[in-house]
Amino acid sequence: MPRIGSHYHTLGLEENCTPKEIKTAYVTLSKRFHPDKRPDDPDHNKNFVKINEAYSILRKPETRKLYDISLRHENYGDPYFKTAYTAPPVWRDESIWYMRDRRNDSKESRHYYGIPGIKRLPNLWIAGGTVLIMAIGAYLHYVAIKSGTTFALEQLNLRDRRLSTELSKARKTAVLNGNNLQLKILQDKLEETNPED
Repeated sequence: MPRIGSHYHTLGLEENCTPKEIKTAYVTLSKRFHPDKRPDDPDHNKNFVKINEAYSILRKPETRKLYDISLRHENYGDPYFKTAYTAPPVWRDESIWYMRDRRNDSKESRHYYGIPGIKRLPNLWIAGGTVLIMAIGAYLHYVAIKSGTTFALEQLNLRDRRLSTELSKARKTAVLNGNNLQLKILQDKLEETNPED
C-alpha cells in the first residue's frame, strides 16, 4: 500500500510498479485532470500539477531510486535527509583524472600516457626535460653553424692564397717578358680561343 501523499499515491500505484504502469497511469490521469476540462475548478488544476510532478520524478530510474530512498528515510524519521527532488544533480565525467573511478586502480595498470612501461611524471619534470632538449638542440645548431662558417672561411682563404700565387707569378712573368712580348702572348691566346671566320 503506498504512503498517502506520496507520488505513488498520487498516480494510484504500488511502490513496486513497473515503468510501463507509471506511464499508463500518468496518461490516464493527465487526460482526466487536464485544466482544459474544468477551467473554473482550481482543485482540478492542482491535481494536474501533482500528477506531472509525480511523473517527472518516477519516470526516470535515477530520480525514482532517490525518491524511494527519501520515502524510506521519512518512514524512519530522519529530519536531515534531503528528498530526491530537492537534491542537486551530481555531475561526473570519467575522462577527467580526479573524477575517475578509483576502485579498480590497484587491480589494473593504468598507463598515464597509454604506453606500457612509462609511468606518470610531474609536470615540472616534463617542462625541465623539454627545456633541456631545447638547450641541446640550440647548442647543436650553434656548433653546426660555427663549423659550417669556419669551413667556408677556410675554403675562401685557400682559394684566395691560390689566386694570389697565380697573380704574383703572372706579374713576375710580365716583368721578365716586357710589355711588347707580353702583349703578343696575350694576343696569341685570344686568337686561339676566338679563331676568326
